Amino acid sequence: MRRLSDERGMTIVELLIVCVVLVILMGAITDIIVSGNRASANTTAQINAQQDLRVGFDRLEFEGRCAQSATILSGGAAVRFVLPAQCAHASGTYTWCVASGVLRRYSASSCTGTSQVFASGITSPTPFALLTATGTLPRLQIGITIDDVRESDVITLRNAPPS
Repeated sequence: MRRLSDERGMTIVELLIVCVVLVILMGAITDIIVSGNRASANTTAQINAQQDLRVGFDRLEFEGRCAQSATILSGGAAVRFVLPAQCAHASGTYTWCVASGVLRRYSASSCTGTSQVFASGITSPTPFALLTATGTLPRLQIGITIDDVRESDVITLRNAPPS
């Protein structure tokens, strides 16, 4: 009973020990939260890059399949498609280029002028190669890498004139 009625409180040493323990615990909790936020931001950035690449890849495949010809430019850093009038979505010449880590689509025969950006952070400088350049069904190989994610495909040009 005497201890309950004691009004002396805590000593300064006890108070300092509690404060030090609280600071250590708060620092550890803050470190865990910051690490979690960084991991979440990195994962979100990687997912967004993969989605951008997938959208660009889908559009590239769509145009490539309808093209009547494909020409590799800049040693594989770009490909030029010529789309015939029967393609419902577009016709004319379009060039896809990878420069400075960015995949762009130009409505022209070269990598100049106004472009549409489809993906960034690309680490493969020359993603385009013609597997079969001539014949009834020329084939274009594409291999694009962003960070550690690699997307690759072979596109058959279905409107190529017979040779």
